[in-house]
Amino acid sequence: MKRRALIIYCDNTSPKRLVGPPMDKENYFAYLTSSLGGSWYDNEILPLHNPHPCDVAQAIKGFMNDADYTFIIFSGHGAHEINTNQQLLELQGGDILISQLKTNAPRQTIIIDSCRVLYSAKREDLKKYALLEESKLSVGSTRALFEQMLLETDEGGDYVFM
Repeated sequence: MKRRALIIYCDNTSPKRLVGPPMDKENYFAYLTSSLGGSWYDNEILPLHNPHPCDVAQAIKGFMNDADYTFIIFSGHGAHEINTNQQLLELQGGDILISQLKTNAPRQTIIIDSCRVLYSAKREDLKKYALLEESKLSVGSTRALFEQMLLETDEGGDYVFM
């Protein structure tokens, strides 16, 4: 299975500088390459720091092209354009629409982290994750499990924004 991840992290766009996106990039990269995150290979993940819109478009058309599964993460400022009812992401030198992150992959996930509020996981969720102790999982088994679960999902689908 050909999988590709794109981590877009913007800490230096208007209206003000953010401290979280570089740490988000490090945490997502560490998670994806871990057994719990699906044992991604380093060369399957492309981080883009404060990219211009053309850099993102090039990554979507090049690096992400013809993947079976794509995973895109954005960390930075976002906006909602009231007149067009569009969700925008702020990059260096301009904005892009969230819809422009869609790739040609039959299966894809897009995570947008453009708010700065705290989230507290429920106790039940923490118990589920505690059952998966990373030290007991091998890279090969979790990578295969991750891909098996992806293949069991339907292709395509609609965007869900929260």
